[in-house]
Amino acid sequence: ALQTFDTLEARYPESEHLEQAWYISYLAHKQARRDDAANQVRRKLLDQFPESQSASKLADSLYIEHLIEMYLVQDTLYETTYLRFANQEADSLFASSQWAKTRYPFNTHMPRYLFLEALQHGRMGAAEAFHDTLTTLVAKYPKSDLIPVVNAMLALWDSGKRPVPSSGYVSLFGLENLLTEGDQNSQDSLLLKLTYTPEEPHTLVMAYPTDSVNGNRLQFDVALYNFTTFLIKDYELSLAKVGQMNVLLVQGFENAADVLRYRAWINFQNQAPTDKYPGLRLIPISNNNLPLLEQGLDPSLYWLFFLDHYTPSEPIIP
Repeated sequence: ALQTFDTLEARYPESEHLEQAWYISYLAHKQARRDDAANQVRRKLLDQFPESQSASKLADSLYIEHLIEMYLVQDTLYETTYLRFANQEADSLFASSQWAKTRYPFNTHMPRYLFLEALQHGRMGAAEAFHDTLTTLVAKYPKSDLIPVVNAMLALWDSGKRPVPSSGYVSLFGLENLLTEGDQNSQDSLLLKLTYTPEEPHTLVMAYPTDSVNGNRLQFDVALYNFTTFLIKDYELSLAKVGQMNVLLVQGFENAADVLRYRAWINFQNQAPTDKYPGLRLIPISNNNLPLLEQGLDPSLYWLFFLDHYTPSEPIIP
């Protein structure tokens, strides 16, 4: 492969494909511990393609070393940052987040750092910073699992709602009005009660917008899917109000693995539920945590908890 890339460079020195060829060559040389050859290729890439994505990575002369280091520490580093957010340590939160983004700009938790920063800006009443950070998150990480939550927050922003200063958590998601300070403190209390117990029974909360989704029709589609898919298992379906959300509760899952498998498989005549019902959100939650949503825990805060505990981190391929 390296000989092919050398031939490409010799015959077509201005080819746009040289960027990828040099990047792959750099990785190959580093893997073979040929650091001098790797640095030579790196310098050519930076000189000829300074604005490319590959150049943004190789601007760090220790890119590979830092990448390996990142895989070892990224989860612990994010957990530390999240703890600082939970403890309302604003300065430490921003410092930790900025250090992680600078040191490991390609770590898998980048969208979550931005989300924590946005929530902290909202908590501090920095409305424009709150909005700008969420907008940046959507632009840079459009495939993040946080996008449905962020888009809902931005929609509320567009409707005129703004975060207010508070010592507690900012909540703009799915609420009719901004929270009072007492409500914010209640969010603190509810969030601290969340527990991760994957072995206990779980429920799938299917939250839907009433202006565009008919709850009875949704219930029929889920019942039809269950009837045609499961010969023995019988799930209990019920329409309900959970906090501010109109939901269909699907109950009877033995544990977290059971509900996550169901959530991944469910479809309506080979159509994804969220495609057939735009705005639908599928929220797995333990039966122990479900009452906290019923008591008013902001779904956006629970979703962050869900992503932290139920979604494994996948390494980014260079």
